[in-house]
Order: sequence, then structure tokens, then C-alpha cells
Amino acid sequence: MIKQNELRVGNYALHKWTTPYKLQTGAEIDNHLMLVPVGITKELLVQCGFYRIDDYHYEINLPKGNTLYVTYGKSSCKCCIGGIMGVIELREIKFLHQLQNRYLDLTGKELKIIEIINGKK
Repeated sequence: MIKQNELRVGNYALHKWTTPYKLQTGAEIDNHLMLVPVGITKELLVQCGFYRIDDYHYEINLPKGNTLYVTYGKSSCKCCIGGIMGVIELREIKFLHQLQNRYLDLTGKELKIIEIINGKK
């Protein structure tokens, strides 16, 4: 189950263990008890536009010369943002909707997902 306050229109989720889909309306969010989060995988990070540094480290460029770094772990991912002022560690994430929300918070833009599991964007 996903906490309702973590969801927004545009997040991907699973509905009753099916294929991931993009939430289109607030009504779908209101029905959050039926939603299951999409776990982050190495492949999914690449599909979200992250560059693979090595087997566990990924990065994506942000505006103003900053970079979002993700260290992949099987149970969660560590995130930090780096730039000319140094590195700031962010809260760990486990699911795609958390990554989408983190990116939106940092950039004001949607995270572009090249390909989601079912082939729909």
C-alpha cells in the first residue's frame, strides 16, 4: 500500500499487482488502498534517464550545475544532490513514485521515463 500523501497525478503505481500505470486523476489517488508501489531497479533508473556510473551508482543532471546521485541497494536507494556547494544527503527512497516526487521537488519538472515496464509512458 502507498501512503496517499505520497501520491500525485503523474506518478506510476501498480493496481492490485498488475502492470504499472500512470495515475491520471485525483480519484485514482483517493483509491490509494488498492495501489502498490513500483520498486526501483537498476533498469528502471536507466529508463528514467540516469547514467550508470557502475553497478550501484547512478546520476542525472539537474539545473544550475547540480547532479542527483543514487546509490542502488536491493532494499532502498540512497540519494544525494551534489553541486558547487558540496554534497547533501537526501532521504532514502524505495519506490518509483518517491523518485518521481524527489525529481519534481528539485527541478519543478516531471521525471521523463523513457519506457515503463508495460511499454507505456
